[in-house]
Amino acid sequence: MLWVTGRIIHFDRVASAWLISRFIDPEATFGFIEPGSEFPPGAVTYSMVGGDIGRHDHEGTTFSKLIKRHQLKDAALAEMERIVAAGVGYVMEGRQPGPDDRAAWIAVGLLAVAEGTLAMENTDADVLRQSLPVWDAIYVDAGLHALRTTPPGAPGDGDALLGTKYGMALARLRQVPGRARARGQI
Repeated sequence: MLWVTGRIIHFDRVASAWLISRFIDPEATFGFIEPGSEFPPGAVTYSMVGGDIGRHDHEGTTFSKLIKRHQLKDAALAEMERIVAAGVGYVMEGRQPGPDDRAAWIAVGLLAVAEGTLAMENTDADVLRQSLPVWDAIYVDAGLHALRTTPPGAPGDGDALLGTKYGMALARLRQVPGRARARGQI
């Protein structure tokens, strides 16, 4: 399916395109149009005024709206949702990260990567192509962070069991970018 957003794709829209291609529509293709342009027939529009999925606003980021609309339940995606919200809050409202706000500090770093990628690449498609592996890595890291910060499920979980859970979680998390590589998206 064709997913369309405004040109000069940036942080929330890049993260949303990653979410779409990895969890919602593995066969997604992306188009970029001038704001105010007519929407292409049959396309799903995201992060655009009047689009199917709106821009970031008081109801949340586009990334968050996609998670809610598609009822995605995943601890790594929940952590990424916090990261994207923190990045949007940093840019749009000047919210500064607190000393222990892991998600916000990651967001600030990702914003630097996003700005650099935007400056280096010639087209929105190139920005997206270069950015997807970064968001794959953020997904794996977010999943591992969720595992490290979630209390063990059963009494008596020892280090060996935690290590096994960690290894199994890492293998599961790697499947998302692995499937993308198999489809030739990376």
